[in-house]
Parts: sequence; C-alpha cells; structure tokens
Amino acid sequence: NLADVLRHLGQYERAAQLFKFVLESNLRNYGKNHPEVAKSQSNLGLVLRDLGQSLLAAQYFELALKNNLRNFGEKHSNVAVCQSNLGLV
Repeated sequence: NLADVLRHLGQYERAAQLFKFVLESNLRNYGKNHPEVAKSQSNLGLVLRDLGQSLLAAQYFELALKNNLRNFGEKHSNVAVCQSNLGLV
C-alpha cells in the first residue's frame, strides 16, 4: 500500500524499490505462478512506465499477463487489465 501511495505522490523511485521488494517476497513465498505475483509484476510495470522505462515495464506486464492467463483464463478481468497496461506502453 505504501508503494502505491508513493507512486501516486510522484515518488516513483521509492515506489519502484518497494514494488521490487514486494515482488521478490511474493516470488519467495508463493512461487512464480501465483496470482499475487502477477499483481506485483503489474504494479512494478506501472511504476516503471511512470519512470519512462517502457521496455522493462512491458516485460513485467507480459509476465503478469501470462500468469493471469494461466490462473484465470482469457476472459478474466485481470487479463484484460494486463492487456490494457501492455497496450499503453
């Protein structure tokens, strides 16, 4: 939550650090195929996009998209959000 608040305050570098920490923690605790990991990948992609790192942001959105497709199928709203985010970068 703090990372999201920092992102909305324009403190993108600090937010990115926290989002990376959350992603690493979720990978350790849940494994790479868990929906929480996809959410973390997507959140990191958002702040990387804000930082102008479009290629890296796209990579995280792609990972989140694959994860959400595997977990929820192609008609789920999480998949649509990932597709939208990917389209924006």
